[in-house]
Amino acid sequence: MNKIVSFKFFNKSLNTINLGICSILFISLSFSSCKGPEPDSDDNFDRYLMLNDISTNVIIPTFNQLNNSADSLLNLTNQFVASPNEILLNQLQNQWKKTAQLMVQTGIYSFGPSEGLYGTLRENIGTFPPNTSLIESFIENKDTGLQNFNRDTRGLFAVEYLLFD
Repeated sequence: MNKIVSFKFFNKSLNTINLGICSILFISLSFSSCKGPEPDSDDNFDRYLMLNDISTNVIIPTFNQLNNSADSLLNLTNQFVASPNEILLNQLQNQWKKTAQLMVQTGIYSFGPSEGLYGTLRENIGTFPPNTSLIESFIENKDTGLQNFNRDTRGLFAVEYLLFD
């Protein structure tokens, strides 16, 4: 039950972002279709400056927030492993929710530099749904090496399975 609730939280955030992007796109297309013919490229608009500003003030800070949130999640996880208790579990679950929300926010930047040899950053952070039977098998066999290519057994959604189920 808790897993479904946390996925609904993740899905709701994703839907909100998608709705916002679609709204902006629709409004932009509406205004652009009302204009007359495009003038020559003498508009003196500095696209480099705009893109640099967006990357410096929006994209990079969002990824930094995700990185800091993931670090906090790791620190709380280490504390919980050392001394499991209900208070730390609640803090850990709340930190997971913050990290998942930031993952959704960075998802719209899953292109260019965030694509690597092993897929996008988002794919490597967490593949949904996690393979719970394989996660359980790894736990039973005490296989914690992550020396396999089973993306759906690690990452943010595997942590969700362990924290909320």
